[in-house]
Amino acid sequence: MQDLFASLEEIPKRQRVRNVAPTFQPPIIPQHLVIMDSASVKQAVMQQVSSEANMANVRLLIEKLQENCFQKCVPKPGGSLSSSEQSCATSCMEKYMAAWNKVNSSYIDRLRQEQGVQM
Repeated sequence: MQDLFASLEEIPKRQRVRNVAPTFQPPIIPQHLVIMDSASVKQAVMQQVSSEANMANVRLLIEKLQENCFQKCVPKPGGSLSSSEQSCATSCMEKYMAAWNKVNSSYIDRLRQEQGVQM
């Protein structure tokens, strides 16, 4: 124990850790955000939101494909898929994705028409 205190005495006072309350440090703002005007910030945020919405949409599509096609085409899961199960799953996924794309396309067209009316 005396060795510990002796080694502490060897440390200069300015290097010792002091029990001082931390001071407020303002957040560091990336430089590319500092020079952006409000329109650029808005555009960047909208692009990020759009990207995240697209990723959520893809996740939902994959989840629905798994739910619908797997349940329909693979009644008894095993170590591998038979050729008829593979064929069924492929056909189901193609049909489901075609329907998904048609619904999304119609929805986007409708949104564009509504926005055109409002402007």
